[in-house]
Amino acid sequence: MYQPTRESSGTSCLTASSCSRREEYGMRNDHFLLVDDNDGCRDSLGFSLSTNDHVVHLAPDGAIALELAKRQPFGLLITDFEMPGMNGVELFKQIRQLQPAIEGILVSGEMTEARTNAALDAGMLAAFHKLFDHSELLALVSATCRRAS
Repeated sequence: MYQPTRESSGTSCLTASSCSRREEYGMRNDHFLLVDDNDGCRDSLGFSLSTNDHVVHLAPDGAIALELAKRQPFGLLITDFEMPGMNGVELFKQIRQLQPAIEGILVSGEMTEARTNAALDAGMLAAFHKLFDHSELLALVSATCRRAS
């Protein structure tokens, strides 16, 4: 059972029903922040992540993502590279100052070697082209959650 909710800031949160069980035990690594200015990409990937028992908070840009990160801890940031205001690597660096334990994954419609290197140099786990198979990303996310537990 998926329960999309809209927060007052205009962001969304997708949850699967079993997520509340994890929260009872104080596990926060299944709370993800997904940032993409493309509604279709954000919603599609958010749905894929939420079907795997993760609580996924959706933000359309870096500014809103930063505000969310000031209010709530996240285990993982998945962000587009090219967005209005700031790119995804810069967003990761700023959120990591607020939440040093957060992990990051970069996605981009135009993944280049320079973007991949920037992501990895900043400490992100991986960089994916947006035309990727969600199962590869989900496997990395699952491994990250197991490692954090």
